Amino acid sequence: MKKRLLLTMIIASILLTGCFSYMDINRVYFSTITILDKEADGSRDLYGEYFTSDRGDSEQGGVVTRVVLKGNGRNSYEAFDNLQGSSTYPIRYDLLRAIGFTEDLARDGIEESLDFLERDQNVTNKIFLFITPVDPEKFMNLEMNDDKYVGVWLEDLFIFQEHQSKILSIRSNDYLNERLKGSRISVLPIIDIVKMPTEERLYVSAAAIMENNKMIGELSKEEIPLYKILFHSDKDIVGTFSVIDPNTRADVSVSLIVMDIDQKIETIDGKLTLIYDITGVCTIQSVVGEMNLLNSTIRSEFIKAVEETMSKNSEDFYKKYQKEGIDILDVKLKLNRKYPHMEFEDDIFQSVNIKVNTTITLDGSQNITKTLE
Repeated sequence: MKKRLLLTMIIASILLTGCFSYMDINRVYFSTITILDKEADGSRDLYGEYFTSDRGDSEQGGVVTRVVLKGNGRNSYEAFDNLQGSSTYPIRYDLLRAIGFTEDLARDGIEESLDFLERDQNVTNKIFLFITPVDPEKFMNLEMNDDKYVGVWLEDLFIFQEHQSKILSIRSNDYLNERLKGSRISVLPIIDIVKMPTEERLYVSAAAIMENNKMIGELSKEEIPLYKILFHSDKDIVGTFSVIDPNTRADVSVSLIVMDIDQKIETIDGKLTLIYDITGVCTIQSVVGEMNLLNSTIRSEFIKAVEETMSKNSEDFYKKYQKEGIDILDVKLKLNRKYPHMEFEDDIFQSVNIKVNTTITLDGSQNITKTLE
């Protein structure tokens, strides 16, 4: 009897080779990007770029179909639910690459929309987030020659260009953490459209300052490198800025590669001070006018001018947002970490000074073409 039962179980295990929770991927829409918007009446719009694969009848194999759908509802979930009604197949978010919010929605608040997507078990916490001033329909129907899927194109931009000084990217898990810490401020990239000779393309035009899930300000493209260096302490970031040569008054464009950065909070003359020590390598990109770096004295004075300009740009960046009441560098969080047993007011950063010390090495062809004096 036992042998017969064992034989039956073996045969059953061989024959029962089906898949649990099987779903035919040829009958599913996979989302690559979702954009959420708000209407004047307060309702929510949800736009999605989706693709599905059909096995096809030809010898060439399957055909991938791209569709863009829209749903509207009183809230984000209802908008998604109504969108399902216009879809031939069930919609899955396993392959979602990016989530966008229109600027109107961002200024009103993205918490409800983000909470809806966070609750979906198929949405990972490592997708990219962004803000856009572009109409979602135009955004979704933009045709770029190098990729027909907007979501895939954006993910590639954020991954492969993240070390470019003026390109900012952030994944949803980092944003969800930043919005709950310190001053509850985070920064999201703003994606706009730029006209090129043969087509219109997406690009990072600026960055949105988010406080408690609402857009309260905007970083210019020139300010993004300073934010990445001072807030994230990013190394190998290339920041480009203009310096006036103290000897000839020439306008010199330089690139600074940050090699090391250290930050701390100390008390100087009775005032809490946020101190940055930045070390980098500087190269000259262009010169409007005349300058001579072969003279060691002139060279030293120019290096000092570069260091002072970088320090001043960084300090002015902090003071600008300090004046606007925005704790852009999350000083409160830094204070909580240094003094864990002390309670600080939300506006404590208003009384904290900043001091940036920059040390650079000038690199370039002058070092190898002639001998310095």
